[in-house]
Amino acid sequence: MARLQAYIALATVQAPVVFTSTVSGSSEIGFLYTTSPYIHNYPVMYSLMDRPSEAAFVVSSKQFKAKTYSGLEYKSIRRVVEALARGEEPEAPYAYPLLPVKVGYVTFHTTMLADSHYIDIRGKPKTYAPRNQNYVAIAPGSRFLTLILSPQPLPSHMYGSIGLKRLGILRFDLCRARVSSGGEWEYSNLLVNEGDMRLLGFENGEYILVYETRTRPSWNPGGNRISWYAGPGQYVLEPERDKRCARVLRKARRYGEGGRERWVAPLPPRFAYD
Repeated sequence: MARLQAYIALATVQAPVVFTSTVSGSSEIGFLYTTSPYIHNYPVMYSLMDRPSEAAFVVSSKQFKAKTYSGLEYKSIRRVVEALARGEEPEAPYAYPLLPVKVGYVTFHTTMLADSHYIDIRGKPKTYAPRNQNYVAIAPGSRFLTLILSPQPLPSHMYGSIGLKRLGILRFDLCRARVSSGGEWEYSNLLVNEGDMRLLGFENGEYILVYETRTRPSWNPGGNRISWYAGPGQYVLEPERDKRCARVLRKARRYGEGGRERWVAPLPPRFAYD
């Protein structure tokens, strides 16, 4: 039986994180892009893989006209999820969606102008681009919690880049967690990807939707839904009791029963956990 190691991770924002979660406004007055505090797990997984996201490309107008563009498929993520579903060792760590603990925001503005003194000269661009854009980004110092499953030992801290142009930088402080079986019916206190959990066999529980992204891969119809999970087959995770982990989790300010850290989440069932 393959084995996995579980880590409770505190993600701290080091540089502004921008996602186009919601878009409002118009090309005349400028568009407003607002970032949701709930961050999907796929960008986090790409940052842990240390590779650029397969979502970072420009779709040509010929593909749209020929209707050959079917949407993002997240091929690397698919291999990881399907390996977990088969009970095989994945090629990269699997991360859960980020749970916001402390979130601040910062705003900034960008504009497209020609190089001219005093006169606004703006010719028609070859491809459409908004001339004025306003962003509401997650500010440095914001904190999130997540669960990371890895077939190999991970360092005590790591860095990853996510968001628009990969400008957002996260520092992950990891605490090794002991895993034990939960009760017959438990409520998760860590967010899950509903589509991933259904592929892993968690069909009998209840999902409470928190956030839904626009992109839905064809191989995972519920992969764009971030939810809470309530149902059987969950596991209890308790971080190791050392000074470093105590200091990291103290920053999260989320404690379980009796002041003890206790996290509950559905884990891939076909694995042993160290």
